[in-house]
Amino acid sequence: YTWLLLHLLYREKYSNTDAPVVLSWYCLYVFLMAFNGMLEAFRDSAATREQLASRSPFGLTGFMMITFLFSSLVAYSLVPVYGSVGIVWSNCVNLSCRAAFSAHFIVYRGSAKNMMKDSAMHAIAKALPDRVVIGTMMAAGVICRVASPRGIKAEAPLLAHAAHVSIGVLCGLMILVSVWMADRDIRREAATVIKALPMPVALKSRMGINGKTD
Repeated sequence: YTWLLLHLLYREKYSNTDAPVVLSWYCLYVFLMAFNGMLEAFRDSAATREQLASRSPFGLTGFMMITFLFSSLVAYSLVPVYGSVGIVWSNCVNLSCRAAFSAHFIVYRGSAKNMMKDSAMHAIAKALPDRVVIGTMMAAGVICRVASPRGIKAEAPLLAHAAHVSIGVLCGLMILVSVWMADRDIRREAATVIKALPMPVALKSRMGINGKTD
């Protein structure tokens, strides 16, 4: 939907460039930033001062330097061929390597040393969406991609773009339903918020909101 968004906002000035593709991949980059940031915060809390300062290739600082050099080589290879998209790809590679290293460090080197291996793995697993949510998101992505107008050009009929947006809305609702069904914490928090709203008791009862929040 990035092409349509840029075309509605800026017309052909940006929609006919590589900006839509770059923005599409940037959405993945934002997800990786959030996931990696969470893991690195957890990793730093589990590491000792010596581990944080270590410049060994297998230490935190040393690995960061190696990852930076590796992603720079990836960018050097991709940017001449793919342009701006190559920059986003190389940064995605950087964040993926850092996230993988942090997850390994938390489980096998930081928390495991403090007899917390099981709780570390549980925390990482809990941070990930439910398998049903992941499957629904993947299916929604495929559906939206297949349903997009051929080539996503301005010449495509307005009805085709409208149908594509409608399918995206339905897929978004499908993801929300899967999150609601799979995540008890979200249901509990939503029930708490609804209970605090100035609504008739009868209406809350019909919505299934009562003294219990599960």
